[in-house]
Amino acid sequence: MNKLIRAMLKNRGYDEDFLSRINTCDHALPSGIPELCARLDFYRKTGGRIVVLADFDTDGLMSGVIGFAGLAEMGFSVALYLPSTDGYGFDASDIEKIKADYSDVKVILTGDVGIAAHEGVQAARDSGIEVLVTDHHKAAVVSNSHVFVDPMCDENPNVFGSVCGAHVMYLVLRYYAEHFHEQAARLIPQIDRLRVFAGIATVADSMPVYHENRPMIVDAVSICRLLYADGQQDVVNSIPGCDIYRRAMLGVFVMLQAFAEHGKIRDSASIDETFFGFYVSPALNSVKRMNGDIRDVYTVFFGGYDAARVAMEKILSLTSDRKALVSKSLDQILDNPEDQAWAPYIYVTDAPGGIRGLLAQRILSLTGEPVLV
Repeated sequence: MNKLIRAMLKNRGYDEDFLSRINTCDHALPSGIPELCARLDFYRKTGGRIVVLADFDTDGLMSGVIGFAGLAEMGFSVALYLPSTDGYGFDASDIEKIKADYSDVKVILTGDVGIAAHEGVQAARDSGIEVLVTDHHKAAVVSNSHVFVDPMCDENPNVFGSVCGAHVMYLVLRYYAEHFHEQAARLIPQIDRLRVFAGIATVADSMPVYHENRPMIVDAVSICRLLYADGQQDVVNSIPGCDIYRRAMLGVFVMLQAFAEHGKIRDSASIDETFFGFYVSPALNSVKRMNGDIRDVYTVFFGGYDAARVAMEKILSLTSDRKALVSKSLDQILDNPEDQAWAPYIYVTDAPGGIRGLLAQRILSLTGEPVLV
């Protein structure tokens, strides 16, 4: 091992086997996956409508894309619910909206949400709707859903740990394709291609880049490079699958094409983990931070080429507005120190809640002190 790397590891309290350990991918699957897949299998074979309900940050949105595209590709009767942006979770009002929009709903499958949404789950159960939760958040009281899959609430210490919600959704659908579907050989590669969305979400949700997260991100970068093909649409046009699935893949191409037109991509080789962190994640998260319309994100991935182009430009415009607002709000804070009685640890601002975390990051980079905005 290089002496510099050995010294770096020692200074951080790691031994020389650290790099080997963080590259291992031998953890057990979260419990609940076989039971949840068995319920999915029942509804695929009986024709029951499944509604995917996901959170609205980047991780949640990518969970929704994986769930909707993956289930559609595997032959489910599936719909995608668009939640409000009032806050994390869902409640009885969301269940009423789902019932109004999809009168034939039998099952709600959540993505990146639900483990602590007790009111919403109970409202669904009271309406005769089965709830299947996929999530990755901790909860003092676990979900009252019919089945839940959440590695952070798993009693097995050797289970997948710090993975994002989209990763959990992928694990469920991958297990279903392999163990329940009669067309496993055809479907496993299709579901594996959806890793592109879980990899984007892994970076966006600041998951630690070790164990199973490392190959997830690497695969996402590779899939993006393949689909983008230096701006040529031939590869993405050749992707097989149902219309919903193929639109999701086309949406990746459109997203990357838009970034290229805005000078963020030179060629396929410039698509990497840093690109995810500095461009893709902030852009998708701008919809939440700036109180945008999450329908724009889903339009990118399911609306078809022309609609996706328009929606992506709206998202990039929100990103520019977010950057300008952060800079303006930061200037107001720094130019008026008399208004900051608790500086350098606490700062007060009238900036929207969605950008206060970004302001804290900017101030932290200036002061080096822990910051609350």
